[in-house]
Amino acid sequence: MNPSPMHTPLALSLAVLAVLASARATAQVVTLDTASGQVRIAIDEAASLPPDFPADVPLPGGYALARVDRSGAGTTLTMDAPGEVGAVAAAMASGMRANGWQAAPVTAPPGGEAQAWEKDVRAVLAWFVPGEAGTRVQLELSPRR
Repeated sequence: MNPSPMHTPLALSLAVLAVLASARATAQVVTLDTASGQVRIAIDEAASLPPDFPADVPLPGGYALARVDRSGAGTTLTMDAPGEVGAVAAAMASGMRANGWQAAPVTAPPGGEAQAWEKDVRAVLAWFVPGEAGTRVQLELSPRR
């Protein structure tokens, strides 16, 4: 799996998050038109699991969405989950394998864990780092390249 194409929407969304953080409201939705299409970012209470999010991608027990980014065929969820990084990552890996996903190589972030998964025409990239509520999880779902 080549993770670099998935980083473009992530970099854009991180830049938008930095701008929005200065205004710090409880719920925000931003829609941007980019050269590659429209990007929709929902933060805090505005963030909800998209109705078309695939059922075969397990989410951590007790998660709370902090942000949802939608761009083209890609979706990025940022969430907080109770528990230690290793336990949350292990549960995700177990669920992905049980749903028929195949592991792919990926480099972990400093101080955290990472997983990459492929199935049919889809790819999932997940990062797990310590967070205020236990573990901060970022999960990117995109077409497989």
